[in-house]
Amino acid sequence: MEEPARGGSGPVTLDVACGESGGPGFFAGGSCGNVLTILSYPGWDSYPAARLGDDPEWAG
Repeated sequence: MEEPARGGSGPVTLDVACGESGGPGFFAGGSCGNVLTILSYPGWDSYPAARLGDDPEWAG
């Protein structure tokens, strides 16, 4: 029997981690993004319901 997909809504961001050992790493972030990422590790299908804005490419 196929497992149902999990969905979530809430803050989904892109975390950029910079360190001394090379280029930056990009990771799912925000509370919803973190939970959905954790749910995907045991093999569950997990998808965000997100509203994407027209933010600048680099808003830093």
